[in-house]
Amino acid sequence: MAVKTIHCVVVGVYAAPVQDDEAVTVVANLADHLRSTGT
Repeated sequence: MAVKTIHCVVVGVYAAPVQDDEAVTVVANLADHLRSTGT
C-alpha cells in the first residue's frame, strides 16, 4: 500500500515538469526500477 502511494507521488513529481512523451518514458523507467529493486 505504502509503495503504491509513494509510486503515485513520485510519478506525479516526475511527470509534472516534463512533456507527455517524456513523462511516459520516466514512468516506464521508474516502474522498471521499482520492479528491479523489489520494493
